[in-house]
Amino acid sequence: MSLLIGALTIPSTTIAKAPVSQLNSESLEYRITQLERISGGRGQLLTEYEQKISDLQQDVNDLRGQIQNNQYEIEQIKKKQSNEQGDMSFKNDKTEIKATTLKNTDNQNGATKVVTLESKNDEKKDYDAALFFIFEKKDNNQAILNLLHFIEEYSESIYRPNAYYWLGQLFYNKGMKNKASYYYAVLVKKYHQSPKRPDAMLKVGMIMQESGKTDKAKQIYQRLIEEYPLSAAKKEAQKKLHAAKKN
Repeated sequence: MSLLIGALTIPSTTIAKAPVSQLNSESLEYRITQLERISGGRGQLLTEYEQKISDLQQDVNDLRGQIQNNQYEIEQIKKKQSNEQGDMSFKNDKTEIKATTLKNTDNQNGATKVVTLESKNDEKKDYDAALFFIFEKKDNNQAILNLLHFIEEYSESIYRPNAYYWLGQLFYNKGMKNKASYYYAVLVKKYHQSPKRPDAMLKVGMIMQESGKTDKAKQIYQRLIEEYPLSAAKKEAQKKLHAAKKN
């Protein structure tokens, strides 16, 4: 009878131990799998959050530009309502600047365009006047003159970084890339807090790349990506850097 009980007891113990060991192993693997899934999910979620933050930053940049244009339009309405005379012609000025032979590169005959610029020594008005000739009159030559006067006249102005940026844009659009690069570079070097700095860095990189200085362009793109990871300019810099590395 005892032998029968022993025979029955031994296999029962063996069978009981095997599943427990197997169960522990499977449980550990299951937990590891679950942790890996959770980790992967969090990584994906973090990537999505970073993308959302980048998109929000782009929206903020767009809003800043829109606000600036809206402020300009409001100023124009106020001036009309107060019956100010002149079409942003800078009448009753304290100073008159006459330097102004700016070669019109669009003129095939190479003729020069002489423009007389007057100023009332009014910081906001002078800056708005430059924007007026950019966005309303579409007169880039006159806008350049106004901006050159502005950066000379107002060395401490909060609008000075923007003036450098617009000078870079205007010269770039005229195909004068060396001058454009100069004004963009001044903004990049002197005005680290300017919201237009990443865009200026991007343009410097583009000009370097277009001039065949690919290594310098790649350095600028990489620097932009590192310094402004949430900027809209960063996305474009990544595309440019990827293309430059292929060539």
